[in-house]
Amino acid sequence: MKKKMKGVIFHGIGDISLEDLDVPVIQHASDAIVKITLTTICGSDLHLIHGQTVVDPESPIGHECVGVIEEVGKDVTTFKPGDRVVVPTFTYCGNCFYCKKGSPSQCEKGGILGFGSIRGGLGGAQTEYVRIPFADMSLVKTPDSLTDEDVLFVGDILSTAYFALENVPIHPGDTVAIVGPGPVGLCVQELAPVFGAGKIIMIGTREFRLEMARKRGAIAINPKEEDAPARVQELTGEYGADVVVECVGTPEAFQISFDSVRKGGAVSLMGMWGEPVSVPLNDMVMNNITIFTGLVNCHRIQEIVDLIECGRISANHLLTHRMKLDDILEGYRIFENKEDNVLKIAITP
Repeated sequence: MKKKMKGVIFHGIGDISLEDLDVPVIQHASDAIVKITLTTICGSDLHLIHGQTVVDPESPIGHECVGVIEEVGKDVTTFKPGDRVVVPTFTYCGNCFYCKKGSPSQCEKGGILGFGSIRGGLGGAQTEYVRIPFADMSLVKTPDSLTDEDVLFVGDILSTAYFALENVPIHPGDTVAIVGPGPVGLCVQELAPVFGAGKIIMIGTREFRLEMARKRGAIAINPKEEDAPARVQELTGEYGADVVVECVGTPEAFQISFDSVRKGGAVSLMGMWGEPVSVPLNDMVMNNITIFTGLVNCHRIQEIVDLIECGRISANHLLTHRMKLDDILEGYRIFENKEDNVLKIAITP
C-alpha cells in the first residue's frame, strides 16, 4: 500500500482543498525525495487560483519550501538522507540548450513545483514530501548555523529579487525605486544594497508594509497621498530613479514605474500580469529606457544562502504568521484578503 500525506490540490479557479496524496517516490536516478519541514503561500499561488496562471486541474500546488533529504537516487552524489536543504521553485538539469544559454527557468527537462503537468509534473510544496529531479544541480545545503525560517524564502522570492536586480545595470550609489512593498518588493529592498544601490525608494499603498520598508532604510511613498513619480523626481534632483523594479503586475504600477525612471534608466518587471497593459514604446525609445523581465532563474541560491549566513541580508522580518499544514486553507483566506497585516506565513507540515 502506498504511503499517504496531506497536500493542497487545485481543482479549478477558486477551488482548492487539503487532501490525502500519495507520497512521491524516486523515479529517476538523479531524484531526491525531500521531507518538507517548512512551506508557505506565495502571491503566485493566488494568481494560479484566480486563473491568471495556467495549471491543469487536480494538481498539487505550492512552490516555496525547505526540508530534509529523505531518500536519494543512485546517481545523486552531493546529498544523503538527513541533509537539510533549500528547495528551489525551478528545478533544472544544467545540460540542456536553455541551461547552457543561462536560462535554467526554461530548462527542457526540469520543471516548477506546484504547476502541474504543464511545467514538469513535479508535485507541490504545500505538502509533506516532494520529489526533486536533478537534485545535485537544483538543491543547496542549509548551513548548520541557519534555521529553516532563515532560508525559507531563498528558493523563490529572494531568488526572484536577486534576478530582478541582476538583470539591470546598477552602479554604486544608484537610486533604486521599488513599486510594491509586498514580500518580493521587500526582498528587492533587502538585496539592493548588495548590488550597490544607494538611495532606495519604496512605493506602495499599504501603510503597514511601507512602515516595514522605512524601518529597513527605504524612503516610502504612498501614491494615494501624493504624486509618486513627482516625488521620485524631487528625491533625485529632478532626474528620476536609475532603476525601477516593478513587483505588482497592474497597469497602475506599470505606469508609475515608467514615470519614475530617469532617461537612460532601466525598469525590471517582476509582477505577474493578469491583464494587458499599454507599453509606451515610443517614449522608451526616445528616452533610452531599457526593460527587463522574465521567470526567475533559481541558480543563485548558494549566493543568497551565503549572504544570509554572513549577515548581509535577512528576510525573517517577512514572517508575520505561523501555522500548521492542517490550517493552510485558513492561511490562504488570511493571505488573499491581506488580513492582520499578513506578509508571509510559515507553515509546518
